[in-house]
Amino acid sequence: MLAALSVTHGLLPPQPSPIAFCAQNNASPGKVLFYGLLIAIPTVIVAGPLFASTLKGISITQPKLFRQQNPIKDLPGRIVSFISALLSACLFLIICLLSFLPNQSSVEKSILTFVVDFYIFFPNKCLYFLQTI
Repeated sequence: MLAALSVTHGLLPPQPSPIAFCAQNNASPGKVLFYGLLIAIPTVIVAGPLFASTLKGISITQPKLFRQQNPIKDLPGRIVSFISALLSACLFLIICLLSFLPNQSSVEKSILTFVVDFYIFFPNKCLYFLQTI
């Protein structure tokens, strides 16, 4: 799980580093997502078990600060957790796929560009996350 999270955070939009790469190099976020997936899947398959095997011998005690303080009933449900975690990636994927449709007017392209823009997209995810708390 840790390997998958690390790889997706570093390679797949709408995370900050791939979006910064797109902005600095005038790259298409859809292409970065496509090539990122091509690289991420084999990387996770190889790095996940390899990384887990290096961590097997480490034993730690859980610090008091990180112990569960809230009962499970106070936590949000699974559906809310999955929606808030996957909302940005699913919307981003849909928007990237819609951009490949033929016969788009300039109005449609400008709307897609507006929605995909990180400065508009990320605050919307934060607002949704704050509403679910």
